[in-house]
Amino acid sequence: MSELKQVSIETYDQDGFKSYRIPGVVVSSQGTIMVYYETRLSAYDDWSAKGVGMKRSTDGGKTFSQRQMIATSVDLPINNPIMIASKDGSIHFLWQKDYRQLFYQVSIDDGLTFSEPVSIMDAMMKFRPEYEWSLFAVGPGHGIELSNGRLVVPVWLARGEGNNHYPTHVSTIISDDGGRSWHCGEMIYSSDNGNDDFVWVNESQVVELSDGSVLINMRHNGKLRYRYTAISPNGQNQFSTPVPDMQLPDAICFGSIVKTEDKILFVNCANNKELRANGWPKRIDLTVRISYDDAKSWKYSKKIAGLAGYADIATSPDGKTYYCFFEDGNPPDNEEPARLTLAIFDEAYLVGAEA
Repeated sequence: MSELKQVSIETYDQDGFKSYRIPGVVVSSQGTIMVYYETRLSAYDDWSAKGVGMKRSTDGGKTFSQRQMIATSVDLPINNPIMIASKDGSIHFLWQKDYRQLFYQVSIDDGLTFSEPVSIMDAMMKFRPEYEWSLFAVGPGHGIELSNGRLVVPVWLARGEGNNHYPTHVSTIISDDGGRSWHCGEMIYSSDNGNDDFVWVNESQVVELSDGSVLINMRHNGKLRYRYTAISPNGQNQFSTPVPDMQLPDAICFGSIVKTEDKILFVNCANNKELRANGWPKRIDLTVRISYDDAKSWKYSKKIAGLAGYADIATSPDGKTYYCFFEDGNPPDNEEPARLTLAIFDEAYLVGAEA
């Protein structure tokens, strides 16, 4: 391929909603691409999200189906959709309502239909004896299935007043029976002092390493504006002390990581210097990196967009094609994503220029 192809999935203020945000992408064992996202009445009001839209492609991204609303609400917000594409072909789907309810569905027909939603709040309530959260969120983006079949989904939990998202810490929830039951993981704590390097850790992604251990890659609000990582032998507990990856500058934004064959891909807005008026880094320079040594180093990188935002990443079943689904561009007010775009590329495109 050695080139970047882009497909527009949704556009700001068109087709029924003011905004489309929080993109996620998985590819089924059959090769079907599923892109999913929040449908919102206002881009930067998390509480205005009224559902989850999804589109499917069975021809490698050349064409996509019409939007299918796979979760809806008329009152409380629905946020942070997350999927896992299992090796057996099933598609696991988790989403939250009002940041205080968690639901699970599964598809056994390649994402055409999903089972009725069931509450899996038992897993979240198991955190309460250790951490009295006031609200929580899964993902966003995607979860993973380990080589042993365990499903792992990152979560963040907040203990603020009312609907305040902060302060936050992170963990995982896991399932060892194909999604029928879920259990809480071990808490990973960050500082609540805004002057520290690692503060209010939140939206995270997980990836299985070559030895079967699980690395969690974390966004946070600390003054050291690089991604933080920790490693667990099983994705549930015994996490190592979080450390910064000084190769991964971050704009305090959601980023994503995925494994394919003997490679790991990571994508985020790789800017930590050019600032917005609020003091946060601008969400620019959406960059995909590739590692050949279990995320210890990132040998090659490629910027695939200038103005960007949240981004999720997936690969084809044969590991040859990569898919990055991201918030792209800005409308005239320069504050809200202009569209959701799917970028399609391969390893040859990424290694064309060394980082």
